[in-house]
Amino acid sequence: MGVTLVVFVDDLDRCLPHTAIATLEAMRLLLHVKNTAFVIAADEAMIRGAVRAHFAGMDIESGLVTSYFDKLIQIPLKVPRLGVNEVKVYLALMMADLAVRQQQLTPKFQPQGQTALLALLKTAWGKGITREDLTKAYGDGAKSIATALDIADQLAPLLVSASDIAGNPRLIKRFMNNLMIRLTIAKAMEMPIAIEQLVKVQLLERVASPAAFEFFVKAVASNPDGKAEFLEALERAAQADEEYITPHPSWSTPFYKQWVRLSPRLSGSDLRALLHLSRDRSLGLAAYDELSEEGKRLLEATMEAKEVSRVLVPQLMALGQADVSRILTRVIRKARDGQWNSVDLLRCLNCTEAHPELGEQFVQALEEIPPGSRPYAILPKLKSKPWAALLLADWRDDPESAEQVKTYLKSSKAGN
Repeated sequence: MGVTLVVFVDDLDRCLPHTAIATLEAMRLLLHVKNTAFVIAADEAMIRGAVRAHFAGMDIESGLVTSYFDKLIQIPLKVPRLGVNEVKVYLALMMADLAVRQQQLTPKFQPQGQTALLALLKTAWGKGITREDLTKAYGDGAKSIATALDIADQLAPLLVSASDIAGNPRLIKRFMNNLMIRLTIAKAMEMPIAIEQLVKVQLLERVASPAAFEFFVKAVASNPDGKAEFLEALERAAQADEEYITPHPSWSTPFYKQWVRLSPRLSGSDLRALLHLSRDRSLGLAAYDELSEEGKRLLEATMEAKEVSRVLVPQLMALGQADVSRILTRVIRKARDGQWNSVDLLRCLNCTEAHPELGEQFVQALEEIPPGSRPYAILPKLKSKPWAALLLADWRDDPESAEQVKTYLKSSKAGN
C-alpha cells in the first residue's frame, strides 16, 4: 500500500530494567516488517545497564551486552552535547524573550534575532559566534538588550565548562527560570537588584562547592557594608590579566578564575540583597559552621559521592550521629534544589547507612517529593530498610505514584 510506519519510543531509559528489555524484545519481533522503523530515544549506558540487570545472576560478559545492543540498534545516532556557540544562542534567545515580556525589547525584533541566530549556527562550527554577531542579529533592538547579550556572551563558556551544568539545556533553562523568579521577588520587595549581578552570584551559588560558597557568604556577612572585599584584588588582577591567586583553598579550580573575570565586578557593591535571594543556601551555612574540620571534609566527600560508598560510610560512622545529621541536612537541601535528582538522593544514603537512626530524617524529605516524580532508581536501596517500610507502602498504594514505582513495589511485596 506504500504506507511507512515509524514508531517513536522516548524515555525508554526511565523504565525499570525488566520493562525496558521487554519493550525492546517486543520491537524486535516487528523489525522484519517492511516499511516499518523504530526510533528509540534513550541513554545508551542506561539501556546497557538494563541488559545486565535483566540477565542478573548469569555470567554475562561486556561483549555479549554490546552484541545484544548492536544487533537490535542498527543505526546508532548520538546527540552531541551543546557547545559554547549553541549555549550562547540559547541564552540570547531566552534573554530576548525575557526582555520582550518586561517591555524592554520591541516584539518585532525577537523573530528577527531568532532567524539571524539560527542562521549563524549553521556556520558557527568554523568561526564561532562573537558578541558582535549577537548585536547584528537584533539590529536596532540590540541597544535595549545590550546587557543581556553581554551576559549570554560571557556566561556561555562557563555553563559549558562547569561540571554541574555541562551545557545541559534543561539545567540551563532551570537556571534561567530561577533567575526570573528571583527578579520577580526582588521587584516585589523593592530590592535594588542589577540582573547582571544576580546572574553572576546565582552562577556561583549553583556551581561552587559548599566550602567556596561559605567563604563568599562569610566575606559579605562580616563586612558592615555587605561587600566581598577579597574580590577587589582578584578583579583588579583579572582586569590587568595578571596571575590568579587563590584567596582560599576552596577557590582553587579553574571555574573560580573564570567566574572572577565574568562581568560585572562585584567588589564595590553591597551584596546583601543578592544573598537574601539565595537565603535557602546561605542560611543553611549555619549548620556548616557547627561542623568540625573532619565534618566539613566529609560533607565535601558526601556531596561528591554518586552512590553509597564503602569508604565513606565507615568514616561517617566514626564522626558521630549529630554531625552526620547536619551533613544529611545539607545533602537533602541539594537534592531539593536539584528537583530530587536520583543521584542526589542516593548520596543521602551514605548518612543513613552510617547511622540508621537518621532514616526518619531522610523519610521526611522523601515525603516532599511530588507523587509523579518519586524516583524508582532508589527503590532497590530503600526496600530493605525498616525505616522506609511505611513510606514505600504509601508510595505503592498511592494512585498518583508513577506506574513503574507502583509496579516495582507491588512485585517486591509479592516476592517477599
